[in-house]
Amino acid sequence: MNNSRTKYNNSAMRMTAALLKLLDKKTLDKITIRELCDEAGVNRSTFYTHYDTIEDILEEARRIIVDEFIERMDARKKAGADEDVLTAYLELIKKHMNFYRIHMETTNPLSFTEMFKERILSSLHEKHGADAPVIDENRIHYMARYYLLGIYAVIKEWVDGGCDESVDYIHSIIHDCTVHS
Repeated sequence: MNNSRTKYNNSAMRMTAALLKLLDKKTLDKITIRELCDEAGVNRSTFYTHYDTIEDILEEARRIIVDEFIERMDARKKAGADEDVLTAYLELIKKHMNFYRIHMETTNPLSFTEMFKERILSSLHEKHGADAPVIDENRIHYMARYYLLGIYAVIKEWVDGGCDESVDYIHSIIHDCTVHS
């Protein structure tokens, strides 16, 4: 039973990897199940054992990309690199641009930028902290939403434009908008 479960999981992983590879070449609506199965080296019946449609693989693909992001951050920490979440995230978005284009069309913008929420809140608390005029928590949360949706808008514009600008350039725009405002 364990062997069949491993085989099942391997097939799913191969199909998800195949989808990500195909998304580098074309949009989701142009990918056929046959093409996906050929790329993954599985039969159509195997596909239907796991999924009903190609869109069903997207959640699995998202999990793989999140795992890749976590691995990248862990590797940076081990190498002694400064933990720059935004740069690592932008690099991953650029690498999987077509996936992110689909993901951004189907995901709540606030959930897309959730990983930055604590950092933004912390920054707002510092900016409006003990030495600043008193500011209520509700106001801080509204301001955080403003910044998070701004980050989302910059990233979405970048992805929609084909990620032509460098990661450093987009990072500097987001940094300037959130730090200097």
